[in-house]
Amino acid sequence: VKIFQQKFRLFGIGRILGFTVDLVLNSVSRSVSLEDEEDCSIERFTEVNESIECVFQEYSKSFSNHIIRDSAWLEWRYMRSARGRHQILGLRESGQLTAVVILKEERVMGNPSCVVMDFAYTNGKMNSLLYLLQNICRNPKVIGFNYNLVYISGLSPVLSNLRRLGFVRIPKFANPRVLNLVTRSSNKMPEEGLAQKDNWLVTLGDWDVF
Repeated sequence: VKIFQQKFRLFGIGRILGFTVDLVLNSVSRSVSLEDEEDCSIERFTEVNESIECVFQEYSKSFSNHIIRDSAWLEWRYMRSARGRHQILGLRESGQLTAVVILKEERVMGNPSCVVMDFAYTNGKMNSLLYLLQNICRNPKVIGFNYNLVYISGLSPVLSNLRRLGFVRIPKFANPRVLNLVTRSSNKMPEEGLAQKDNWLVTLGDWDVF
């Protein structure tokens, strides 16, 4: 909404467009709730620990094609990255870490943005990830910086559920960074497995351009 307000300030058009877009997004989104929200909390992590690694490894087991997201790779890719500041947020329920997201402060089309670089959740806890993302969208104080846009992309079945939170798919002609995944099979890997989209786990962190 703030992006529309910035682009169209003349004669108050920005406020009108922003208000209209806000109404549309709110009408198509619905709140995600958990069974016991009083016993859950959002935590910020400064390093990759064993519990974070376990969440990523459990989530990756649902896919046959993915990068191995162990603690060494996660530390190298995000916490020691020279490509910008990254933050790790996790949702803890009844003492157990159930969902994790890795965020990056970025500018997209000149607007301050929150980019979801990576994500994972434990078995059967998709709603926990959606609940965590919902809190990030509604409350920038959770991550400590302001933004007008939350951007996420990749290959994962959970992404189709983001419409519940008011996310809108960007058309290809308007996408500032179109990414194409090209694969080649080896003798040990059957080609039919590569052609199935649901066999892949790909997040923005897998691309070297971010």
